[in-house]
Amino acid sequence: NGWGRLDFQIIYVSAGTAHFHFGSAQNDTVVSAGNMVIYRPKEFQKYEYYATDQTEVYWVHFTGGNVKNILRSYGITDDMRVVYAGTSLEYVRIFKKMISELQRRQADYEEMLSMLLRHLFILLHRQLSKQRVLKNEYLDSEMDLAAQYFNDNYNSDISIQPAVSAASSLGTSNRIPSAADPQQSHLPSPVRSHETTL
Repeated sequence: NGWGRLDFQIIYVSAGTAHFHFGSAQNDTVVSAGNMVIYRPKEFQKYEYYATDQTEVYWVHFTGGNVKNILRSYGITDDMRVVYAGTSLEYVRIFKKMISELQRRQADYEEMLSMLLRHLFILLHRQLSKQRVLKNEYLDSEMDLAAQYFNDNYNSDISIQPAVSAASSLGTSNRIPSAADPQQSHLPSPVRSHETTL
């Protein structure tokens, strides 16, 4: 681990937690199962897996002339380091298939690896899109409740604090739920790991 690789890497934490040090060895970010970590070329890479965390990870290295734009097209922006993907056996299946393709090297295996990587990106994009829809539905619901309060009290003096209190009594909150919830921001590291290089 350290400064280095000239390719991209995605690490999927499928079980447990892993410790990642983004930017410097002093920064310790705990990443839990269901998250993917994205390393870009020449980025500092330091991470640990502890047996007590029962961590399981899968990873893939890849490169190409247009990777940044491909990632962006799947909703993976340049500033994303940890992306909530959800826990799914489908991700594990894709990584295991990549490993098998690399080991067996049958006809057209490189094209198959490329297709499997795209499949991974598509699933991740669907998860990211779903998170955005959930956020929008939540905000729409909050806006409807606020509008209802203002409509019901149109002939009263309304100040912000009572409106917030009233909205709270209607079952709303001032916190927007996110896939990057504190309970999901602590990420685990696996003991068993697998590598696929594209």
